[in-house]
Amino acid sequence: MWLFGVARHVLSNSRRSRRRQSELAAKLRQTIDTSGVSGSVPSDLQLDVQRALAKLPPNQAELVRLVLWEDFTVPQAATILRIRESTARGRYQRAISRLKTVLAPIADHREKPVAY
Repeated sequence: MWLFGVARHVLSNSRRSRRRQSELAAKLRQTIDTSGVSGSVPSDLQLDVQRALAKLPPNQAELVRLVLWEDFTVPQAATILRIRESTARGRYQRAISRLKTVLAPIADHREKPVAY
């Protein structure tokens, strides 16, 4: 009989955990969506970065947002996303590499002086 009680508590904890994670993810998405100053127009650089993030797979983009915008470490982000730390490190490295590839031509274009 005690086993049913233990199982019930484990299921309850799991449900609470999932609910908290969903609420945190929703809050994070809302914060990211409204992170710009109200009434301001995003700069070209901000738009370029948003476009580059949109090209990443969702799991990599979320990890980058947690690490770079929310100042979590990769291990902390792994805990939040409920993935192994080694998986998070690999995803983060691939995401940064992809962002560098996507943003490099934009950075080169911005650095070149305009010929008159």
